[in-house]
Amino acid sequence: MSDIKTIVLPLILLLLCFSGICLAQNPGTPGQKEEVKVGFVLLDLFNIDNVKGTVSGEFVFTLSWTDTSLVRPGQTAPIILPYDSVNPPQIQIRNVIDYRSFRERSVTVLPNGEVNSRHRLTGILNTKFNFRKFPFDRQTLGISIFDTSVEQDVRLIPDDRYQGIFKPDSLSIPNWKVMYNGMRTYSDVEYGIPFQSIVFSYSLVRISEFYIWKVVFPMVLVVLMSWSVFWIDPKNISAQLTVSVTAILTLIVFQFSVAQTLPELPYLTSLDKYVIGTDIFVFMAFLETLITSYHEDRGKKELSALIDRTSRILFPAVFVLFILLTLIIF
Repeated sequence: MSDIKTIVLPLILLLLCFSGICLAQNPGTPGQKEEVKVGFVLLDLFNIDNVKGTVSGEFVFTLSWTDTSLVRPGQTAPIILPYDSVNPPQIQIRNVIDYRSFRERSVTVLPNGEVNSRHRLTGILNTKFNFRKFPFDRQTLGISIFDTSVEQDVRLIPDDRYQGIFKPDSLSIPNWKVMYNGMRTYSDVEYGIPFQSIVFSYSLVRISEFYIWKVVFPMVLVVLMSWSVFWIDPKNISAQLTVSVTAILTLIVFQFSVAQTLPELPYLTSLDKYVIGTDIFVFMAFLETLITSYHEDRGKKELSALIDRTSRILFPAVFVLFILLTLIIF
């Protein structure tokens, strides 16, 4: 009888282990997903490429989960292990194009089984820009982190210890202001496969003083110069045409310089509308020159003088309204 027990009991224990009831494996609640804490901290931004729609910077990507099998017998202090040796969760940054690590990736295992991974790297992130308000635009940079495993057996939760911007006032891009908006979690289905992700959101606010003083203000001066024809005697048509043509050519040069700062877009930006508007104002001043000269040649001096006096008031008033509507209100 004792021989039968000696054979049967090990067989029963072996069957229990294969069925998932083996206590040594400590599987937890059946169907319960493993919790993985995810963090993302922006350390610095080097460049924001308007044409390519990319953001280059330095950041820290953190993961934290529990794995008691990595704890060594009698461990009382944290130990460091290679990242690939611990069977880590398959969590990645979705919109990263290229990156470079500062050092070989590793994990820290605490005595209670908590595993922490901090990955410091520099990389290029892909994002979508909306330039309709350019150069007074506000962009959103979303860092999407998701589980790439087919099983989807983990539950992503944000790590409150690692979020936001390390030093917001010491970033390397002088013409942008960066703010942290917070994070959100969402689930979706892609190619028939459900997945969960966490998105850390940042606002990129363009500091527009450069464009105001280098583009907007000089073009105002060009428009004002084109209005000098209203004070030139219509008999002096050559001087009027010289001023108008010079203003038109100057605006064309500005258009080429502005076009190089943005990609080819299917819509007009605020600056595009402003440039087109200034073209129209300069061209209208040119037409006014032709009209007054035409009437002057036919002896209608009073009509020519009336058109000039009216233009001196009408053009500036409409131009101020145009600037308010194009660059400030809309």
